[in-house]
Amino acid sequence: KIVRKYECIKELQVDCYDDNGHYEEKENVIEVGSIWIIEDEEETFRMIGGDIRLIKEGINEYSWLEISKDTLEEHFKLVNA
Repeated sequence: KIVRKYECIKELQVDCYDDNGHYEEKENVIEVGSIWIIEDEEETFRMIGGDIRLIKEGINEYSWLEISKDTLEEHFKLVNA
């Protein structure tokens, strides 16, 4: 499995969805410095149709994010290759 690690470099507000993909009518802030993982893009399941699915690293509860490629480039930097 190909795993890439990204760091948030620009704060980002995103809509919240539950584990079934239902919109929760609230927003979440993705903080600068938080670390997110992208597994093999071709193999990874998408809940809400985003281009890229990121999984937050280092927390006890599962947290995920789906964003466009443009948002990834603007708000995140690759920290491993």
